[in-house]
Amino acid sequence: MADDPMGLPAKDRRGADRRTSGRTGVLIGVLLSGVSIALTVGFLEALTVTGLVDYRSVLGTPIDEPWSHPDNLLDPRLLHIHMPYHRQWFAGIEYRYDRHGLRNERDLEAADIVVVGDSFIEGWRVSAGDMLTTRLAEELDVTVANLGQSWYGPQQELELLRRYGVPLRPKVCVWAFYEGNDLRDVQRYDEATRNWDAFAQEQHTFARRSFTRNVQLAVRRILDSMRRDDAAHEAEAKKLSGIFAGPGDTKTTMIFLREWHGPSVPEYVEPSLKVVHSTLERASELCRANGAELLVVFIPTKLRVYRDLTSFDADAEPPRWVIDDLPQRLEAALRRDLPEVRFLDLTAVLTDAATKGSLLYFAEWDTHWTAEGHRVAAAAIAERLHAHARRSAD
Repeated sequence: MADDPMGLPAKDRRGADRRTSGRTGVLIGVLLSGVSIALTVGFLEALTVTGLVDYRSVLGTPIDEPWSHPDNLLDPRLLHIHMPYHRQWFAGIEYRYDRHGLRNERDLEAADIVVVGDSFIEGWRVSAGDMLTTRLAEELDVTVANLGQSWYGPQQELELLRRYGVPLRPKVCVWAFYEGNDLRDVQRYDEATRNWDAFAQEQHTFARRSFTRNVQLAVRRILDSMRRDDAAHEAEAKKLSGIFAGPGDTKTTMIFLREWHGPSVPEYVEPSLKVVHSTLERASELCRANGAELLVVFIPTKLRVYRDLTSFDADAEPPRWVIDDLPQRLEAALRRDLPEVRFLDLTAVLTDAATKGSLLYFAEWDTHWTAEGHRVAAAAIAERLHAHARRSAD
């Protein structure tokens, strides 16, 4: 066997050649894999660039703010609204929307009553048959239009009334004011509309829609779920919860979210109340000019209804949160400045039903009405409208 010029035996030279060839093959494989991945990612991102695919939807990226959600339309006056005829399922409930992106089972050309509001009126976590607007229609045997939209505040609700409510030629416009976040929504709306073009452009940028970013977020969600601190979550729940005694021996853990409640009244409350007042004044003028009456309905938080009916541990936070005289102040302002506007505070009727053991709000990490809450509220509104009709007839 001949040696090579470097002095290596032939068999050693063949071994070295095989090792070199093996390393080269590995490098080529890595390069080909890298190129393949780059081409695949490039192709997927090209779909983002052309607007054909939004990976927030494909990969189910959680999006809290509805104006950033790809299933919603941006609007300079409303900020956001569901797409026409949008359909979705959540927690076993189907949500169906009309041509305007509102939660009505069919397109309406006219309505006796229109109800404007936020997610309470849209009917979060309840079926269409259990919504306040459906119950109200059944109670009064009239057509009721649902103009509720999640994350809406007074300024958006006024635009809903003007754009979609008044054209239905209603006799009554019901305005649902939710104390939990409507005052904070005033500030949020002002911030978003201060520079609308920049705000709108930021919501659906390539970076937000991209495959790469949303895959990273998906991986992060998986990792977070694997290292979730259940003990910390339970400790937080205990600080925010108490025991509500229902009928018989039933006991329900009731969790209260902070919303605007806290040790003191937030600074934004007073300036926001001025905006609410001026908005309701414009709503009253709009209704009156179109031959409709305006009824403002005050929706209390779960805390206002259930706190005195709930037993708390000594270190629980909700007993120390402020519950102010907001419904009384709002009613007094309307009586003084807008006497033609009627007012209904649902606190008393909801508290009365809760005292009898009814679960009107979801007990866990949610602030919304249950189906029973919708039923009780609808009955109270129907009774108020009945009573007003009887007085008018007399």
